[in-house]
Amino acid sequence: MTKAIILANKDEKAMKSTTPVFLHDLLDKAMIDYVLEALEGYDKELVINADNEGAFTKYQDKVSIKSVSNEEEIYQQFCCQQNDQDFTIVCNGNTPMISKEYLNQLVSNYKKSHMKIVALTINLKPTNVYCISNEIFTSDYSTLNELIEKNEYSNHDIITEEVFFPITNRLQLSNTENDLRREIIKKHLFNGVSIKNMDSVTIGPDVEIGQDTIIFPNTYITGKVQIGKACKLGPFVRVRQSATLGNGVKIGNFVELKNATMDDKAASAHLSYLGDTTIGKKVNIGCGVITVNYDGKNKHHTTIEDEAFIGCNTNLIAPVTIGNDALVAAGSTVTKNVPAQSLCFARARQINKEGYKRPKK
Repeated sequence: MTKAIILANKDEKAMKSTTPVFLHDLLDKAMIDYVLEALEGYDKELVINADNEGAFTKYQDKVSIKSVSNEEEIYQQFCCQQNDQDFTIVCNGNTPMISKEYLNQLVSNYKKSHMKIVALTINLKPTNVYCISNEIFTSDYSTLNELIEKNEYSNHDIITEEVFFPITNRLQLSNTENDLRREIIKKHLFNGVSIKNMDSVTIGPDVEIGQDTIIFPNTYITGKVQIGKACKLGPFVRVRQSATLGNGVKIGNFVELKNATMDDKAASAHLSYLGDTTIGKKVNIGCGVITVNYDGKNKHHTTIEDEAFIGCNTNLIAPVTIGNDALVAAGSTVTKNVPAQSLCFARARQINKEGYKRPKK
């Protein structure tokens, strides 16, 4: 398998952050994740600064991690190893706009050019992405920069409207996020999704949306989210982490979904938090409904079965199940399972004290 070296050892002081630059996020996803996904199918080795080992712990199962203290260690650990492949891909971990398509073009150009090094450029601007022949990884050099500087190389240039460069400060980070957001929205528009006021809508790179769905202004959707056909979302909706919406689902203003599933024609019109929940077909979620999923330590799940009706201002204290075609009365705080086809009241009895005068200041 061809090796790819991802350099994530330098930290950019211009970020003015205690978080390594490579872990800053674009659309709720770390920059380094975009690079790792583009290099799927390669034998990836991630080079990090020894001082930042703790920050990259979650990547230990995804990629081989090597800690270094200086540039010479990078060359010693990676470039002088025996490798039966013809070439190695070298790139920076803060180039999130890299793609499989660009890498494939770079490799193809390398194989045709008979050069020892081919550099990827975008609109003639360097990206610090290289395809390097393993023949020249010798002890004649002490660093990767020295190897590149002392060998003749050619550029493989791609003309595109995309902004593509290593991100070193927060202005570049913000500009890149805007560019990425616009490209994602364009893709959905051409795939049959209507987006009202696209400048106010944010959709992450892992979101899938079915045809004839309408996204209204000020809607924010990120994470591994799947949205079916003919849905309506927004305005002022947030869908995050893992969420799956069936066909014809309606999510109205000021509703948040997190790790939630809503089956076909389920609806939550306004002002609700639905987290860690499974919602069946044709369920109606009234205004102000909250799935109370967190006990201070653990998250718990709520299940609402097909055609159930949840009245306004209801708290569903997870773990709890609302049965098929059940009705939960408005203002209830539900702590026990509700059987199918039943009516649940879970609120204090109203008492009126006539003639009562509240204290005056």
